[in-house]
Amino acid sequence: MKVVNPYLEAARMAVDAALRSVPAAREDLIPGSDRADAILLRLQVAGEQLNRVRAEFPDEFAQHDADHWSDLIRLLNIIAHGYTQIDYDILWDILTTGLPRLRGIADVTVGYLIDGSYPCHSRQARVVSNTCSRTRCLEVPPQTRR
Repeated sequence: MKVVNPYLEAARMAVDAALRSVPAAREDLIPGSDRADAILLRLQVAGEQLNRVRAEFPDEFAQHDADHWSDLIRLLNIIAHGYTQIDYDILWDILTTGLPRLRGIADVTVGYLIDGSYPCHSRQARVVSNTCSRTRCLEVPPQTRR
């Protein structure tokens, strides 16, 4: 029997790796550089893993799709099919604002799928710190959701 955990863990690891490679300033994210290529590859890996979740575990995917998983899959397609047309200003915004939020959600989801403990009982939660029995979450105000 297949389980969703490895796909989500691989997506989380790819997002973490991409975020570790983000330079301190936008001007250091140079198109065609090894750093930019590594970031784009990691984003493709994360998108592909979530695409597998969507294909093989549609109920699980539907439960968490509000968490912007589809956005990462769309980004995979943009990178794969329009690599030479990537807008690096938009990529910078994704890396500095969108992706960190997605990583927090993936952490909660992976925790839930591995040990059954869903700390916040809400799909719009973000992990803040390791307190309580697992993690402490904050509700995101509706105006900040996409």
